Formats: sequence, structure tokens, C-alpha cells
Amino acid sequence: MALQAAGKPFGTVFTPAMLTASYAPQDGWGGAVLQPRGALRLDPATMALHYGQTAFEGLMAYRQPDGRLAFFRARDYASRLIHSCSRMAIPPILETHSIELWRQFARHELPHLPESSDFALYLRPLVFGCDAAFGDRPSTCYQLLVQGVVVDLAERARQRPLEVLITDQFVRAAPSGVGAAKVPGNYGAAMLARQAARDAGCDQVLWLDAGRRRWVEELGSMNVAFVISEVLVTPPLTDTILAGVTRQTVLTLAAEAGLEFEERPIALEEITAAMSWKGLTEAIGCGTAAGLVSIGAFHIGERRLSLPAATPVADRLRGLLRDHQGGRIEDSRGWLTAV
Repeated sequence: MALQAAGKPFGTVFTPAMLTASYAPQDGWGGAVLQPRGALRLDPATMALHYGQTAFEGLMAYRQPDGRLAFFRARDYASRLIHSCSRMAIPPILETHSIELWRQFARHELPHLPESSDFALYLRPLVFGCDAAFGDRPSTCYQLLVQGVVVDLAERARQRPLEVLITDQFVRAAPSGVGAAKVPGNYGAAMLARQAARDAGCDQVLWLDAGRRRWVEELGSMNVAFVISEVLVTPPLTDTILAGVTRQTVLTLAAEAGLEFEERPIALEEITAAMSWKGLTEAIGCGTAAGLVSIGAFHIGERRLSLPAATPVADRLRGLLRDHQGGRIEDSRGWLTAV
């Protein structure tokens, strides 16, 4: 039976099952077990709880014109999970193995996804060290957990432009750290800044570099891009910025659409100056869960710097992205993986 997900916030409508798999040094990653979603039985000394040796991913499966379900860029998400696991000294799961486990889970949960293309299935694979011991060393045993939520794409499309706080009091990641990996610690360390943003009436935080607090890096848990003098500009990937799959897709689609774009460092003063002379016409956040979301204003201290209400570049890219995800454009790049 399909779940009632219309109008529900992202991440709240869980499908009824979960998939687990385990790693042991002598056996490697074993087979998967599908079971009803429920509480985990963990030892109180489970190392992931105490030392944070954990990595995760998030990917989406979309309804296609023939009614079937397909993952969007599954190989890229599986590859990024390998990178994140490797950075956390976790034995990685082979790309093909990950995708097969995700397909197995998605096929099992498919009856709970509404048939309308307005809904998608979001998967959250999580890998964590499960040794029961105190000691700051890599675990020897690991567990994979895959959960799913139903996403109302129509509700996501109605999201209002974001109010964004720019602050130099907090940083997301430092050079040579784990900023380029998808690990819970990055998000936990951001909570205080997110609270400050909420207290200021904002939705997100624009992260600046750890050294000079000058160079733009990310937008909350999303990548960020700006339209400056009709050019789409985004910061280049470094070891402090997550290599967003949606970000890379947007750049590919921009080139396909004949939009000029640049990957280059962007200083905060360039943003504020371009806003003062009206050269910055759009700012966009992009991520798997959020899709493409426009920024309505930046808050710096007591100032609120608003952006134009019209967002033609974001609207065009958003439409192209959704058409590719939904299989309404020929999949010449092999981005879709049938469930």
C-alpha cells in the first residue's frame, strides 16, 4: 500500500523496511538482510557512538514515463560512498555491490511509493563501526544500514527562496580534514551555526573558508552557485567541499543548455560588491535532497541583502534536472539505473 506522503516534510515518511549487511575481517561484506524497520540493538560501547567512525550517502530513485523506478546517477553516489568510507578508515563497499543492495531494497519498498511522478524514493545508506570497545582506533567490524523515505517532489518545488546567514564565527571544515567526505561529524559540527541562523530568522548558513573567513565554500549541507554578470559561478572542489553529484549534474546541464559557467574561487567581498551594483542576479543551492533551491537574501550582521525575485537560470536548470531524473530526456550519459 502506498504511503501518504503528500505535503509531508522531507525525511519524515519512512518506508516500512530496512536493509542491513555486516563486515567481518575474515569474511568481508556479507549478504543483505531485509527486515521490518525498527530499533537497532547496539552495545552501549559501540565505537561509532563514541568515536564517530561513520559515513553515509543519500540518493534518489524517480518514476519514469513507463511507471518504472530508476536511480539517478547511482554509480556516482556509490563512488562517493567509497571515498567517504576510505577517509574514515572503513572498508569500502564495492560500487557494484552497493548498487545491487540499493536495487534490492528499492524493489522491496516499491509498493509503498505512490505511482505519481510527483513522488520519489530517497535512500540513506549508513556505514558504521560496531566493535564494542573503548579506544580511539578503527573498528574491526562494520554494519551497513539502508533506510528509505518517500519524497513529495511537488512540495519540494514549492519551497520558498532561502534566507541565508553569512557568519565568520563558525567554519564547516578545515583543510586536510573530512570536509570532502560525507560523514555525520560535518553535520554535527554545523548545528550551532544552524541554530544561530534560525535565531536570526534564516534557513541556512553560507560557509566560508577556515583560514581567512573570506572564500565561499558551501551553503548549509548543499553546494552553492551564483549568477554574476550572466555567468554561473561556483567554487572549485577542494578538500573542504563535498563533491556534490547534483552540483556536477548542474554544471553538465548548464554546458548542454549553452549557459556560460566558471569554477573558481569566490570571495565574500565579490558577492557583496556584485549585489551592490546589481551584477549578482541569482544565488542557488543544490543538493540531492533539496534539488535546486533559490536564495532570496543574505544576512550579514544587521544587513539583509535581497536578491531579485525572478530566477530564470535556476528555473531553467531545475526543469532540465527534473526532466533527466524523470526520464523525459534521452539518457545518453547513462545516468539512470533501473530498479
